[in-house]
Amino acid sequence: MIDWTTVIITAISVTAAAGGVGGFLYYKANKGGATADALDKYSIAMEKMLDNAIKQQDNFNKMMADKDAVIEQQASLISEYKSALEESNQENREIKYKLSELERKLTGIQKQLNISERIKCTIEDCNLRQPPIKKETA
Repeated sequence: MIDWTTVIITAISVTAAAGGVGGFLYYKANKGGATADALDKYSIAMEKMLDNAIKQQDNFNKMMADKDAVIEQQASLISEYKSALEESNQENREIKYKLSELERKLTGIQKQLNISERIKCTIEDCNLRQPPIKKETA
């Protein structure tokens, strides 16, 4: 004869075991889904970080190109300023040379004036005066 207690306990045990196995499988499936969902979120975050890094690299490259252009422009300005300064220095040397030449001539003229002042005739009726003073007739 069949003992009903054994049958009931066996049915309950089988049901509990099946529920345990089902729960375990459900937990594993949800854990895998959660892991897959976390991996999806991680890959999205990594894509955003990669896009940000690419944008930063592009900005950096643009800044470097702009920097190179500014340096090149400043170098050309410096070159222009150097040539203008050299031209100004050359003109300054020429002006100083002409000034010293004129000073020498002026000194010579001043010496001649000093000599002529010493030897000029102050007598009105002097026959040696060149050109002679014309006498005014009243």
